[in-house]
Amino acid sequence: VKVKLVLRRIYGLLSHPDVCKRLGGYTAMLHLSRSLSPHTRVVDQFLLEMFHHLILSLRFVATDDPAFDTEKHAVSALAGLEKVLFRVKVLEMLFKTREQAKSSRGSQFPSLSQRRTYDSLEKFSEFLFEQVAASEKPIRRYCRSLFERLMQKSPEAPIFHRLLEGSLPSGFSCSWSSSLPQVSAQDMVGSSKLTGRKRVAAVMDS
Repeated sequence: VKVKLVLRRIYGLLSHPDVCKRLGGYTAMLHLSRSLSPHTRVVDQFLLEMFHHLILSLRFVATDDPAFDTEKHAVSALAGLEKVLFRVKVLEMLFKTREQAKSSRGSQFPSLSQRRTYDSLEKFSEFLFEQVAASEKPIRRYCRSLFERLMQKSPEAPIFHRLLEGSLPSGFSCSWSSSLPQVSAQDMVGSSKLTGRKRVAAVMDS
């Protein structure tokens, strides 16, 4: 069975408004995450895409019946993916861009990174940063948490400095600055392309 076809079915469940179907999607993703580790090609091509669909599924949580505890199941599935992501070799692999991945593998997997949803982990970090301003609290909460942990694991990555410098409206502070010793809190105050009430609410809320 092709991995892409299996994932497409799971993504359909994760985006379904019916809570029971999404719970099935979370269970399937959790089981799948436990078998990912040995499969480097699958991790390289699909891991960030899997994160993407799981995170977007959190937008339904606020309207679900609390008895289903869907946010807990979603976060559990995401935690399964994180165990794969936070392995040193996986982080190094995913920080490579499409062209870097192709050159490092030579001709063995010439089209491997062509089908990535995100060109690299830097692009995915930008997605996380943008979702901190999402209208849905579960998405804001999780994306901020994952962004901080990525920053702690790879503090030298330029993407985090670029995103955080001048990212907050004047008068607001952010604990993210402590994870980047080269960037002071004062340096982080300024204008942002993601300003407005949503940005302020996200910072105040987390």
